[in-house]
Amino acid sequence: MGEVQGPALKHAELAIRQAKKHRVSLLRGLLLVAVGALLIQPGGREGGAAALMLIVAYSISNVVLFLLPDRLVQTLRFELVIGAFDLLLVGLGLQLSGMTATALPISVALMVLVVALGNYRAHTVAGAAAIGALHSWLVLGQGRGSEVAWQLALQMLFLCSVALYYGSLASEIHKSLRRDQNSDLKHKELSTLVEILDAVTSSLDVQRVSRTIVNKITEVIPAMRCSMLLINEDKTRCYVMASHDDPEVEMLEIDLKKYPEIRCAIETRDRVLIRDVNMDPMMADVRQLLEQLHFQSIMVVPMTFANDVLGTLCLKTARVNKPFTQAEVNFCTVVARASANALKNALLHKRVLEQASINRETGQKLSTLLDQSPDLIVTTDM
Repeated sequence: MGEVQGPALKHAELAIRQAKKHRVSLLRGLLLVAVGALLIQPGGREGGAAALMLIVAYSISNVVLFLLPDRLVQTLRFELVIGAFDLLLVGLGLQLSGMTATALPISVALMVLVVALGNYRAHTVAGAAAIGALHSWLVLGQGRGSEVAWQLALQMLFLCSVALYYGSLASEIHKSLRRDQNSDLKHKELSTLVEILDAVTSSLDVQRVSRTIVNKITEVIPAMRCSMLLINEDKTRCYVMASHDDPEVEMLEIDLKKYPEIRCAIETRDRVLIRDVNMDPMMADVRQLLEQLHFQSIMVVPMTFANDVLGTLCLKTARVNKPFTQAEVNFCTVVARASANALKNALLHKRVLEQASINRETGQKLSTLLDQSPDLIVTTDM
């Protein structure tokens, strides 16, 4: 099966790289056409040999692009280098067309800035449309007539070409950065998970294990509060074993009536995600209290061992516009499952120690009682 998937995966990656080459070449060709149109627009000065050399050099660069190794096309450096190189084309085109004294260079700079910094497509499109409308208003403010209309049409073609080309490059750059960030995050998650497993398997101290888990989780997931809760066997009482925002907390009993999300996680034995406490009907009874604490998003992950719910991991944040991602939910789920067995062993060890302490105290009391009654005589009738 792996032998079948290997070539198929390589073929798919090759197709993606080639498609990217074709897309970049097509958009660069459109940009070249727009620059050429600027050079021949009415009122523009003729570029002569310089303009011809610019167009020829740019056309040759598009051919060279096809000859580049596919692996180079997928790198972040590719987008940065080719984007900077093509800015020269845009600048020289504006210079040779005599447009440097108009509003077009400013509109181009704003357009590149908007599409390069835009993280959301809708916002980017809206910003680009606003710049186009502003530029049209400035050009039409210079007069009316067929010559102005033709000039505006060519300049809008140029602006649209710039927006499409640099918008595509910016999108690829953002994707590359997200891939790198995701790779770094996965590496950090894996390292943190290894540290958690090492901590929970090397100690039977419940408090130490709990503090380690909540502190390590917050190194990966930014949260206002990350806590580990212990549920008693009949599920009527709940205790905070550790909370990263209060290192001193230890077996603090809480009222489950005030935590509907925890009750739901215990009853369903499943994860509970509250994206916005102000909108979720589950939180209606405790909404005012949560608003005072500035909590907006909540995640509760049960820690189960066999058929028992030992406790929960509970994370609370103030980021309503950026709820917990699926990767964060999966990470907490893995931590909860990996920690449940160690937590069960730690709890059993704690109970054994407590029972041993009780037995020791009972033995000491009996010994003291016997020592204080040396004349005690027990007789038995035969």
